[in-house]
Amino acid sequence: NMISKQPKERESYKLQLNVGDYGTRRATFEATGRIPGSPRTSYILTASYYERDFDIDYALNRNQEYYLALKHKFKDGSSLFL
Repeated sequence: NMISKQPKERESYKLQLNVGDYGTRRATFEATGRIPGSPRTSYILTASYYERDFDIDYALNRNQEYYLALKHKFKDGSSLFL
């Protein structure tokens, strides 16, 4: 089961950096808020990079993930989430 992150109306930014054993490196950036000039449409954008070495020669795990979602609230109270 996956639960998609929802955009927030309040603007915020987050940068997270992690390092660990076996050359593990992770960087994650997240931004959310209202789209400028559109008071009823919000967005969320995340970008993530992960890399880990292993004890075996030429073994490496590398992953990149990107996520973008938009949410528009209509005057009647309904909304559209993409």
